[in-house]
Amino acid sequence: MAGDTATIEELKLWGFATGDAPSDSGPTPPRRSVRCVFRGDQFTSYYERARQIARVLQRIDDLEVLPYPVQSPMMHVRVSGPCDTITSRMVDIARKDGIWMFGRAYDTEGPNLQRFEFNVGDATMEFSTKEVGQLFERVVGNVR
Repeated sequence: MAGDTATIEELKLWGFATGDAPSDSGPTPPRRSVRCVFRGDQFTSYYERARQIARVLQRIDDLEVLPYPVQSPMMHVRVSGPCDTITSRMVDIARKDGIWMFGRAYDTEGPNLQRFEFNVGDATMEFSTKEVGQLFERVVGNVR
């Protein structure tokens, strides 16, 4: 990394908190650097909202937040159910409501157990925790 000591220390902290591997800490981590410059003042509010959302999501059947409690504005959401059904529901929400919740499952732990990454940022802050919970209910409710 290149920069002053305070900036480098801040980047190390957020790199660790967001799950970046030590090998990602080379001289060219532009996405992390840009995030700190443009959104660094928002990380605390993103993190607090992520904690609130995680508490709501933990109460949804067939859904688990990992790690819990969350350690950063990003969390893994493990969902019980077929990946194609979950993905199809998420895409339906995107088409009908214009809300993109998360990308494809990054890990499939069997035919009925998927992991998705959910990030809290500017767009998420526009929704109440209740609204986020309702969206997840639509994705995972009665999925089996």
